[in-house]
Amino acid sequence: MFKFRTIFTLALLLLFVAVPTLAMADGAESATPTKVTTINYLALGDSLAFGITPEGQPGNGYPDFLAASLQSLNLLQSSNKGFSYPGYATADILKDLKENVSKPILGIGHQNQQAELHHSIAEANLITISIGSNDVLPNIKIDPASGTPTFNLADITAAIQNVGVNYSQILQGIYTINPTVQIYVMGYYNSFPYLAAEYQPQLGQLLDGLNGAIQAGMKGTTAIYVPTMDIISKDYPTYLPNSSNIHLSEAGYKAVAEAFGKQLLADNSGSSEGDVPTPQFSDIDQHWAKPFIEQAVEAGIVFGYSDGTFKPEKVLTRAEATSLLVRAFGLKTDQASPFKDIQQFNSNTQAEIAAAYQFGIVKENDGFFKPNEPIKRAHLALMVKRSYELAKGELYSAAALAPYSDIASLDTETQTAISMLHEFEIISGTDGKFMPNDPTTRAQAAKIFVNYSSLMK
Repeated sequence: MFKFRTIFTLALLLLFVAVPTLAMADGAESATPTKVTTINYLALGDSLAFGITPEGQPGNGYPDFLAASLQSLNLLQSSNKGFSYPGYATADILKDLKENVSKPILGIGHQNQQAELHHSIAEANLITISIGSNDVLPNIKIDPASGTPTFNLADITAAIQNVGVNYSQILQGIYTINPTVQIYVMGYYNSFPYLAAEYQPQLGQLLDGLNGAIQAGMKGTTAIYVPTMDIISKDYPTYLPNSSNIHLSEAGYKAVAEAFGKQLLADNSGSSEGDVPTPQFSDIDQHWAKPFIEQAVEAGIVFGYSDGTFKPEKVLTRAEATSLLVRAFGLKTDQASPFKDIQQFNSNTQAEIAAAYQFGIVKENDGFFKPNEPIKRAHLALMVKRSYELAKGELYSAAALAPYSDIASLDTETQTAISMLHEFEIISGTDGKFMPNDPTTRAQAAKIFVNYSSLMK
């Protein structure tokens, strides 16, 4: 049961609190921070960062999907994968660092078309790196007719050792330019799962050696290792569909992006030890929700806008609430939703709304979802109840109807949802009313989260 409670708390955190901001390392260095920065994301690496498809064509890599996820949470200010290039090895990134190369920007949020590497590093507060496989791959030859691999073990051993040395220099160079940047380093997966079983133990040893060298090169730094081997091995046919190509499918790149995102969330959600200064928001001093906002911050949840405000009266839209809740639960579906009015959204948002429909968190309403409308308090209560039931694996039954004078005309399920929030003392209403048709503000959402979080401790 603890696992389900943790997942549901995370869902509420993402839904109610983490939409606009994420604590970054540079904010933690300040003695009295007054604002939380948005993310300037720089991706360095090889063809996996660039986004080569299983067919060998340029496409979207894991940085594209990570950037899209951050953008959907209103966290992203800019992204650039222009310094990632197919075929790059660790020596290539080192060379680019030493020469401070300029390259075309491949990303969003930039006014210029070109960028210098040193300037890009200095401006970034998030960097991901995937480099090292091309140091080793030239030493693995596979006969196309028989599928038999041959290994030059001496050259592979030397290449793996060199990866560790170069990683140390790469990270040192980056931290010299930007000492506070958060760096996440990707571990590699088995690129040859379709080779005969007799070769897999040796391939596994080589993969462990490569990933070990990467981690050895990270020692003494604050860079964080993000493993992908186990993730990709869960579904090789989906993630590595072309047996003659080492590149991931779109689903595979999304899985890697999700791994980075989970690590990023874990590192910035207040789970680390030590005293972290509490942001002070300029627009909550006289607000009724100030205690709840402060409790959420004291619990380790850093939230707000880059201008130092919380915007307590800002409302959530139906699409925002649905997408964030679905993303938090990791719900996925390959079926389309019946809604006619979500085609203007990107494919990820449409898929998230479809998943919410398939798992019963939202219902069909004459084919319309009304994604840009503010989410009403009653409908949010319904979504919370349905998500709670999904996590618990059983239906909730109210002990008594909530004593609000304005919910009698609502349908039974909505009354039950409101009664659940009331029974758990998550909400209290105002002057004996729940105001079910009012939009949900960030202040109200903060109160719901704090009260629910306290209940589940």
